[in-house]
Amino acid sequence: MRPILRAVSLIVLLAIPLAGVRSAPGRAADAGFGLTWPGLQEPTRPASPTSRQAVWVFLNGHGGQRGVERVTPDPHARWRRDVRGRRDRLEDPDRRVSASYLKSIRETGVHVRTQSRWFNAVSVSASPAQLQKLRALPFVREVRPVATGRRRPDPRMVGRPDAAARLQYGTSFNQLEMLGVPAAHDAGLSGADIRVLMLDTGFYTDHQAFGTGRVLEEWDFINQDGETQNEPGDPEAQHRHGTATATALGGHWPGELYGPAYACQFLLAKTEDTASETPVEEDYYVAALEWGEARGADVASASLGYTDWYQWEDLDGRTAITTQAVDLAVGLGLCVVVSAGNNRDDDWGHIGTPADAFGVISTGAVDAAGQLAWFSSPGPTYDGRLKPEVSAQGVGVAAAGWDNPTDLRYFAGTSLSCPLVAGCAALLLEVHPFWTPAQVRAALMSTADRANLPDNDFGWGVINLPAALERFPEPGPVSIALSGGQVRLSWPRRGYDHFRIYQAEQPWGPFTLLGESADTLWTGSAQLPSGSGFYRIQGLVDPGR
Repeated sequence: MRPILRAVSLIVLLAIPLAGVRSAPGRAADAGFGLTWPGLQEPTRPASPTSRQAVWVFLNGHGGQRGVERVTPDPHARWRRDVRGRRDRLEDPDRRVSASYLKSIRETGVHVRTQSRWFNAVSVSASPAQLQKLRALPFVREVRPVATGRRRPDPRMVGRPDAAARLQYGTSFNQLEMLGVPAAHDAGLSGADIRVLMLDTGFYTDHQAFGTGRVLEEWDFINQDGETQNEPGDPEAQHRHGTATATALGGHWPGELYGPAYACQFLLAKTEDTASETPVEEDYYVAALEWGEARGADVASASLGYTDWYQWEDLDGRTAITTQAVDLAVGLGLCVVVSAGNNRDDDWGHIGTPADAFGVISTGAVDAAGQLAWFSSPGPTYDGRLKPEVSAQGVGVAAAGWDNPTDLRYFAGTSLSCPLVAGCAALLLEVHPFWTPAQVRAALMSTADRANLPDNDFGWGVINLPAALERFPEPGPVSIALSGGQVRLSWPRRGYDHFRIYQAEQPWGPFTLLGESADTLWTGSAQLPSGSGFYRIQGLVDPGR
């Protein structure tokens, strides 16, 4: 196979719940960074004096400048923000909630569940009397319920695969071939060095398909510990769903099961309690996004959704907390892929949140023949945007089971199409490490099989990974200010034999090659001239192209 051309831009800058009930629509502007909050209220049914409710507590300010604490992001997170983040991103994503505010909140007797740096908020479990005390605190801006939902089980196909039907990829061949993944693997792509954040129920990491040494870090946001496999007290089914999604994305078991990004590095976040009496709660989702982003995740895959306390009118890309959190993560350079939902044939009948986010890649599901799955949630958003973005196989998807380390099963649901697409996004970033989430999204959508006639069932269609790898969305060049003599540029990623540098005086061009002739190629590093300018870099595997 001919080498894949790798072209990038140098940038140096700065699961499916049921519908719930909510109050009449209302909005309150947030003075911090222009987001909006829905006007939600507590349930109308009377609450007993001892009953406890999960609520968000949004705060005003940070209690002055003294004693300000910040999270120290991973070096890769800082690099990703600078290279792939937007200029309008959250100004200070690492500033913790004020310790003095937290102390006052705890003194009301509430249990603090999570803290959100991005929203300057905490989620707490509180009784009615404690809620009154919270509202009386002078720094509390708003108190409202944590949106919840109960997972509608994926239409799961749990039969064991037929060993006689296995090809080189074992049971996973069809789901990968539909997307063109084997051709990308043949070209040497594997997702190596790409960090993937999984948000799900838990993960049976002893399974053969996880391999060894690929989990960088894991955190259980339900039990607040570092173990995402089942522990004593967990429901028996707790780690099943996450095991399937993670191995569909990054499974590595030669002859049995491959994911698109079979050599990626995992950040595993256990965010959803599967106990029947416990709803899926969005505060864990937000906490996990913040956790994974600070640890350098390149791609996030989340087969989860939230609708309780929301109506279709709230699917406007601006209302749900998880939706806002996803777009903040995208602004920080994290590519986020979510499932559209499995609610086509029920009373909700729409995509869920955060699939309505502006910068997200939401995924619909098709069967092995490319026909729309009967359960795949349709768009549009309330404000009329087409959804989902793309589709992948979501019926009869092979992934790891949970009975033993060699258990394989078939599954169905947009929960499975999501990690397949997220794995392909990881391969795009392996080839194009400077691409922003918007460029990854555009490449997948513009090359999918219905790109010329997208709709609210398939979106832009089933993705075509080889075509997306050769697609170069215009990046919008970024100014690099140079002063004090020449600056030495070192190419930041391995795998590029040569590269060309283009320069322009204005951000819109025209761009001309930097060098003595049109054939000038650079290797390893280059000297950029002093002054200010606009530059693009095109990396090549094969210097003859």
